[in-house]
Amino acid sequence: MGFFSWNCRGCGHPMLSDFSATPGVNAWMKDVVIIEESGRRLEGRYDGHGRVDGEDIDWERGQPECWHRACWLHAGRPDVYTGASTRSDDQGYFFEEGAHDMGPPGGVTDNTELEHHECEDGWREYDAQGIYLCRVCDLCREAKLSRYRPEILTGYTQADVDEPIEED
Repeated sequence: MGFFSWNCRGCGHPMLSDFSATPGVNAWMKDVVIIEESGRRLEGRYDGHGRVDGEDIDWERGQPECWHRACWLHAGRPDVYTGASTRSDDQGYFFEEGAHDMGPPGGVTDNTELEHHECEDGWREYDAQGIYLCRVCDLCREAKLSRYRPEILTGYTQADVDEPIEED
């Protein structure tokens, strides 16, 4: 199966994949939200071949409504199917350099910038022990929390964090 994509309902640019996105420029276009006619919603990373985080988009039973995650958040998180997105003429892959070079709504361009995003609306995030970690919002939460080991976020005991001490 070759590359194919749909255009975002928010910005009109295609969903991109690891094969076509440029880090620091348009890598944010890989993170998508799909709303199918059935009402099923998929969220995650688009692979360029009709799958989001390994799950097939059910495009044979109806055309999906596609959003870049940042555009979906900016639009207020619509959760009802309102119509099909248009298919991308460049298939989200075969496009001129610079054709999709733009930042998302709010001006954040990739996870590196998201790790330092200053949230206008957001909340304080804590680890599993109740220790404050950082301030996050829907746009930056995943990027900011990715710097922590999973057990910090889900729970741990002293045995999980003990390290052998090397003798001198």
